[in-house]
Amino acid sequence: MADSDDIEVDDKGKVPVERLRKVIAERNDARTQLAARDGEIATWKADYDALKADAAAQATTLQSRHAEDIGLVEGGIRDPLGRTAVREAWAAQPRDGRGKSPSEWWQGLIAARDAHLAAPETAAAPSIPRTLVGYLPEPPAKDDSKTAPRAKHPPNAGKPAPKANGSTLADLPAGADITEMLGALRHPRA
Repeated sequence: MADSDDIEVDDKGKVPVERLRKVIAERNDARTQLAARDGEIATWKADYDALKADAAAQATTLQSRHAEDIGLVEGGIRDPLGRTAVREAWAAQPRDGRGKSPSEWWQGLIAARDAHLAAPETAAAPSIPRTLVGYLPEPPAKDDSKTAPRAKHPPNAGKPAPKANGSTLADLPAGADITEMLGALRHPRA
């Protein structure tokens, strides 16, 4: 007469109590399962939000670390070990005198060293940690022409090449020096 999912009614139009209790129990089980799923979804959402916040924090840290690395590379610290040494030396400095970042501190040390080299009477020498001395770039050259190094010329510059005795290397005497050999190579006799 009716499907198993249909509510059965007796002759008087009433639902049997057993069937009603069974449907109410199924509904309560479904609500309990739904509440458990809602709790799981809330936990997953909280985990997802925490993971997203952690990833954002890591991305920000990596971004600032990369920007710091670029600043240090521009300051002449090209290898990772040197960048680590600068960061550790910066962290060891007192907070009020070290600047906002390791690259800013390093650039300040270089500028202070250059100022001291340019005018040692007026600018004090900066205190540079020994581990970082090898990373300092060459100081800028002075404009003074007296202290500028002169270009070195080879000892025989401007002199004509000596003539070889023979027409080829094989014709040179056994005791020939290098200038005679080069002369034979440059000016072979026909």
